[in-house]
Amino acid sequence: MGPDTVEFRSLSFGFGHFLTLFSLSVAQPIFDMLGKNVQFFLFRESTMLEITLYAILVGLLVPLGLFLVTNLLGRLNRRLGSLLFGTWTVVFFALFALLLAKNAGIGNSFLLIGLALIASIVAAFYYYRRGIFYRVVGYMVIIAVVAPLLFLWNSYSSLRSEAGAGSGTITVENADTPVFVLVFDELPLSVLLDRNREIDGRRYPNFARLNATATWYKNASTITDATALAIPAILTGNKPAPTAESFDISPTAVNYPRNLFSMLSATHNIYASETITRLCPDSICSDEPSQTISRSAQLSSAAADTVIVYLYLVSPEIFLQYLPPINSNWGGFQGDSLELEIVGLFYNEVNVHKAFSDISRAKQNDVHFIHMNMPHHPWIYYASGKRYRPSYFVEELNPLGIEWMNANGHLWSSNKDELAVARRRQSLQIAYSDKLLGEFLDAIEESGNFENALIIVVADHGSNIAPDELFRWATQKNVADLMSIPLWVKYPRQVQPEANSLNAENTDILPTIADVLGVEHNWSIDGYSLRNLAAKPEESKTILRTIPFTSTDENKSRPRLITVSDSNIFDKIWRDESVRVTGDDESIFLYDRSYDTSWLGISTASLNKMVGERVAEVRGLGHLRKMDLSIGYLPGYLRMRIPKLSNSEEFMVAIALNGVVRITRYVSADNPGDIEAILPEKAIVEGKNHLEVFVYNDSGADGVFEELEVKNWKRE
Repeated sequence: MGPDTVEFRSLSFGFGHFLTLFSLSVAQPIFDMLGKNVQFFLFRESTMLEITLYAILVGLLVPLGLFLVTNLLGRLNRRLGSLLFGTWTVVFFALFALLLAKNAGIGNSFLLIGLALIASIVAAFYYYRRGIFYRVVGYMVIIAVVAPLLFLWNSYSSLRSEAGAGSGTITVENADTPVFVLVFDELPLSVLLDRNREIDGRRYPNFARLNATATWYKNASTITDATALAIPAILTGNKPAPTAESFDISPTAVNYPRNLFSMLSATHNIYASETITRLCPDSICSDEPSQTISRSAQLSSAAADTVIVYLYLVSPEIFLQYLPPINSNWGGFQGDSLELEIVGLFYNEVNVHKAFSDISRAKQNDVHFIHMNMPHHPWIYYASGKRYRPSYFVEELNPLGIEWMNANGHLWSSNKDELAVARRRQSLQIAYSDKLLGEFLDAIEESGNFENALIIVVADHGSNIAPDELFRWATQKNVADLMSIPLWVKYPRQVQPEANSLNAENTDILPTIADVLGVEHNWSIDGYSLRNLAAKPEESKTILRTIPFTSTDENKSRPRLITVSDSNIFDKIWRDESVRVTGDDESIFLYDRSYDTSWLGISTASLNKMVGERVAEVRGLGHLRKMDLSIGYLPGYLRMRIPKLSNSEEFMVAIALNGVVRITRYVSADNPGDIEAILPEKAIVEGKNHLEVFVYNDSGADGVFEELEVKNWKRE
């Protein structure tokens, strides 16, 4: 066989060469990306052993499996084996060329593909000549060993940091003052307000309860729209730098050694419940996170997400629009593709209630920090805490898990009714957050420390629901709602409520804790004590906006820093002008934006009905007909489709459960007849539930309710 022949022999293409090419084109780029974003593993509560197994899987087992299968086929059929080995070689060289070209800044997709194909063919040609290029590839097998080792070292350094690194000289005067910090995730202040711009005590009694005894900073704002940057800002008092490199800094103690935990570790007992960050060093917070996520679910989720991360690295720009966005949690990108049955992946109920239990036994020199992913999307909770969806990842949701958004997962639609439904679902989940806040305050009272405690309740950032607007990435139009966050501080021995309208930011939280506890330190901190906001020189606010991972998003071309010249953003946030209705607790979340509340609660037996010819297709109808109330899930989420007689037809819809009208909807001309609704939790009964759907026809004197046949949604 000549040197330019690609004929297969068992050792003509050794595993060392195969491993080298796989490492250069696949494994090493993945290790480099995830080594800089350790939150990929924090999201899954991964241990170092699991990260090590991940490195072995990606760096060794996957290429070994591919090699063995190819080798086996080659033994069975020499020509087929020769073809497969040659194909792998060209593929690996093409992927490596794509990586080099993208890193060189070549943005034209067709040019990128052309260069990669030409480069791979040329490289394969010289490789199979068995010359110096072939030998160099063989020597580069060292990369297959070094890459996973460097990845593991970086991960170990990020996750296994020691306390006190760079802590400086610190003294604490009031070491007997307990500190309790609760951080909500993705909670805009505007949703907590009533029409008078006060805290809506009827909807959110526990936020009102806190407001009645604490200082409310109405113009509080976040300095970034990403959790992985906002939590470090809260815990360090410093703003992230507006550079691309700042987004490669993992939110761990090794990168942020000077934080709340290291500041008070010598004088206080530290209890930290974090989600996608790990700023409390292991030597201070030694408890491993509770493993509420099954190992099999972690493995399948990590595998799918790894594929998506790699596709982003190598795909030309024209293909990026077909990939799901990489979210701020660095996990669950594949959305519904795996049907993960993981209750705690986003909101970890077990960890939160364990943290509340620790608070109920708190001592005077305790610090309790809780960051929970609530009311963060996807919105699937009733106010009671029961789910009206079976899991976080449900079939046919977009990557954010929110209906009615455009396909790319960033922009809302322009349909006002759809946006109102989204706000309703968000409000319902905030009501559950309000319940959790009540449990947090109850636990502090149970500990006997409420009067003398420093209590801080804040959100990491807000969100935005507006026609054709971005949901989570700041623009000049939505910046007020993205920036504005709820912030309350209950100072020691404070009993009277106060309202402060000065320029507060989440970087002011650490300096406030230091001020109240009399901490003396030599740290450089951007924030100011909330008790001394008048000393702030700025009369403006600035938010550092992150960029969706996909480069096709138009948001990428906008400025990284957005400045609001007037620090008073309270008057600029979204205002709820909807009409309130009276009723039970659920009605204030489910019905306040209905189009005709006069039908709600009436018996279907009293309606002027006629049998209609249309069919209402309802998804998941079978679950309602065999209900078990003992489980944590109620099939209260409805998706239905009602055929329209013409594209321009508009009509009202009444949805009844068990003989009582529970929901009203309006189908406009720009709606194809799709309806989303949430059934009241209390309306669902054990066993069989009877669903009825009516279209209201007001052409007659009294109006007629056209009763539709209800069937299961047909898959297209």
